[in-house]
Amino acid sequence: TTLKGEATTLKGEATALQGEAPPEDDFWTFFAKILSACEICGSLWNSSLESPTRARSKYKKMSTDFLPDGEAQLRSWLDNFVAKAELYETQLNLNAEELLEITSGSTAFINAFNTATSLKDQLKGVIVDKDVKKSTITGTVRKLARKWKGDPSISPTILGALGIVSSSTSGPVTTVSGLTINACGYGVNQLKWNRTGNAQGTIFFIESRLAGSSTWRFVAAVTKTTYNDEGQTPGQAQYYRITSIRAGVNSNPCMEVGVYTGSGDGDTELTIAA
Repeated sequence: TTLKGEATTLKGEATALQGEAPPEDDFWTFFAKILSACEICGSLWNSSLESPTRARSKYKKMSTDFLPDGEAQLRSWLDNFVAKAELYETQLNLNAEELLEITSGSTAFINAFNTATSLKDQLKGVIVDKDVKKSTITGTVRKLARKWKGDPSISPTILGALGIVSSSTSGPVTTVSGLTINACGYGVNQLKWNRTGNAQGTIFFIESRLAGSSTWRFVAAVTKTTYNDEGQTPGQAQYYRITSIRAGVNSNPCMEVGVYTGSGDGDTELTIAA
């Protein structure tokens, strides 16, 4: 609306001046209005989502306020302002009190700005450090919680004392099925199994034993249906089994599956990665 009004006014004045050489004063008045309309156009273009009142306010500020908006720009501006005020102290008729007010006020702002900038950078670093440490400790606690909640020898009383909330009790706790193991040559045994109806939040307690041993060792406790057992020795024969656990209820362990155990082990399903 503002731009349309300016354009209408300019059109009328251009018509009035057409065909004759305008006096110098009228020419510069007319030219100034053209520049004014262009500035308003640019302001409205950049403020297309703003109200007309706010756009006019911004335009007015742009055209009348000599102080920069940004604090970093204001800091540089003040450095120059104080230096030139001291240089032209006599011509500006600055008395000692006024000059002191300028220099001390500028110095106070610049020092405060530098301090705030430094603290802001430090705060960013502190927040990043805090987030890293939070991620580390919560990951450690969750890993241990899954292990403890999956260990039938640890009572619910102890888990409650630790503040570990039990998993959902919805649905039955069933034995997983379809356990397969992909034994990779670089020392990773990739386990995969079927959830078999177990609700989300069920903990799958993974154990393994070396061939020829009857002692099962804890491997991991996860809520997904895949797991990579890393750091294994390629060719080392061992067996895996998985128990489903939720809210203190345990399923029976699934049928154990072996890797590198030879063709004589009927329960073994083995795939060697290329």
